[in-house]
Amino acid sequence: MVKRKDTLEAHEEKLAEVLIADRPRRKNQKRFMSLHVGSRWYRAPEISIIEKQYDTASDMWSFGCILYELIMYLLHQKQDPKDFETKFQDIRFLFQGDSCFPLSPQNKNKGEDKEKEKEKGDKKKAHVVSKYDQIKVILRNIGHQSDEHLSFVSSENAA
Repeated sequence: MVKRKDTLEAHEEKLAEVLIADRPRRKNQKRFMSLHVGSRWYRAPEISIIEKQYDTASDMWSFGCILYELIMYLLHQKQDPKDFETKFQDIRFLFQGDSCFPLSPQNKNKGEDKEKEKEKGDKKKAHVVSKYDQIKVILRNIGHQSDEHLSFVSSENAA
């Protein structure tokens, strides 16, 4: 066991050396960020509104949402197994939206039958902002934000 530990420590030290040596190059490198990040329920609000500049605070938001889910699991796992699955799904996510406009919008035509949709042909599907859109759910829980708190928003599409 000692040999394995020593080997692991040696690899960690080598990795640290490489990363430290490479830090100046990475520091000046332009970061390419994806606009579609993570599951809706763990996605930070700035990513949901397609903000092009985001940082580690977005990761902390996601981590907090996941931590909440783990705590809820631990608190409710001792319930009757029959009730656990349905009740846990109801409280599992801290912010449980059903869509996230514009990344994963709710389809307005969702309830229409397939024949009506075929009649429309190649027309684009209409999208609406759901009553339970992810941003709306978050704002209902944490409250609406002042202009000062929203000053970072640069996206013209953010409402």
